[in-house]
Amino acid sequence: MNALIEKFKNGPRKALTLMGMSGVGKTHWSWALEKAGWHHYNHDYLIGTKYLRDELGDSVKCDDLTALSDYVGQVGKGSVAVEEFKRRQARYIEAERQSLYDMCDVIDHSPDKFVNDSTGSICEINDEDLFRTVGEHTLFVYIKAGKEEEQELVAQAFHEPKPLYFQPAQFDEWLAEFMKQHGYGGPEDFSRNEFSRWVFPKLFYSRLPKYQRIADKYGVTVSSKELRGLKNVDEFLKAIGF
Repeated sequence: MNALIEKFKNGPRKALTLMGMSGVGKTHWSWALEKAGWHHYNHDYLIGTKYLRDELGDSVKCDDLTALSDYVGQVGKGSVAVEEFKRRQARYIEAERQSLYDMCDVIDHSPDKFVNDSTGSICEINDEDLFRTVGEHTLFVYIKAGKEEEQELVAQAFHEPKPLYFQPAQFDEWLAEFMKQHGYGGPEDFSRNEFSRWVFPKLFYSRLPKYQRIADKYGVTVSSKELRGLKNVDEFLKAIGF
């Protein structure tokens, strides 16, 4: 048995951090675990209601994260200026980083079963001490999309573009490449969704090795295909080695 799995399976507290791209099943299984009595740390919801409350007020709801998504924003005609977009991106990722550190304190005072429903951008945080700390408190479970599902997620993002988080240097590089490729002079020349559709595959495939690196050091990897069709939490836990 993986030593990390054994630590959390046989230790005094079972604690998981579910990780992967949006759409692979993190939130589905987090809610299922909550219904089975686990403490559910709903990361996006807490970022919006606690760590960015000064900017978002009471607009974020547990079943509606539209306000947080709108805050993260997109680039293009009708959106905020690029500098404001970058400011919000920086606020968001710092809120995510701080909420993970605080989560470790929450775990120490939580019930014996804890699941962290992480964001898709967790792998973009540049803080190895953070991953080490979270890895000491929870088992990272990387829900890895198979090749077929990767294509489905990319296609879904094309049809329904959503706001995304970018590392700053990566954003500058991709935005410049996009504008040069299409002959645009600035963000006012293209729609928000146009850039989001173009850039999503680049962001998607850049994140996969980042997730894998974290899982290899601090957790386990399970395929999303393997989780499809599972009927209950017991089957889910068995699939990840618990």
